[in-house]
Amino acid sequence: MTDRVRIFVVFFCIELFCMIALKMNVGIFPKSVIDVILSAEETIENIKNIKKIINRNKVLGWEIEKMYENMINVNLKKEDHLLHKFGTIQSNIVDINIVPSGYYLLIDKGERHGIKKKMMVTTFDNELVGIIHEVSQNFSIIRSILNVNQYVSVRTQSGDLGIIKYSEGKCLNLEDIQKHCSVNVGEVCVTSGYSSFFMTGVKVGVINKISEDKSGQFYIIKVIPSADIFRINSVYIIEDNQYLEKQCIKTKIK
Repeated sequence: MTDRVRIFVVFFCIELFCMIALKMNVGIFPKSVIDVILSAEETIENIKNIKKIINRNKVLGWEIEKMYENMINVNLKKEDHLLHKFGTIQSNIVDINIVPSGYYLLIDKGERHGIKKKMMVTTFDNELVGIIHEVSQNFSIIRSILNVNQYVSVRTQSGDLGIIKYSEGKCLNLEDIQKHCSVNVGEVCVTSGYSSFFMTGVKVGVINKISEDKSGQFYIIKVIPSADIFRINSVYIIEDNQYLEKQCIKTKIK
């Protein structure tokens, strides 16, 4: 028998003897020694539990990673679908013009870059900026949503349909929302897709204030635009590749 094995056997016998003495309540050890032994046993048990928790967390981490990969794959498929349906052109804002009707933005891309009138303009975060108003060879003008000539059909988070119109300053009005609708402050308004130029689901603004009109039948709703045109530097011009097809099929309606 080697020295290492002999030491292990002696240690094991001492520990076994201590455990039997404790179980039989034999008072051969001072209380401090007993506390140390019990504390050691508790520590060993805690270590075992920690190992179990670590192993469980590894499994959970693996499952979360798989779920995240699945979400990415789903989003990539959605993006691929949108790329077929919509074309995008990135451009930089070079000037902001203020006229009595509202705000216009000048960007550094034009007709030779594929930009046309009536194309929708958004931010990188899918927030509506406006629509292409005029185009030259190398530049374009955006009629922003902060303009009395720009109306947008929207849907609230509650599912109610309304029309966004420019109010004043940096504020919008949400109109045609009747009193029976359950709109709330803080709800996000997104494009409904009913307009010929705006695709569905683009963020337009957040409801900031709700009151009643004089008739008591409709709400007066103030909306803060999602896109701050005074802070953004670049925009995305989006072309609906199915626009002509949709317009063609509409002509069949009688």
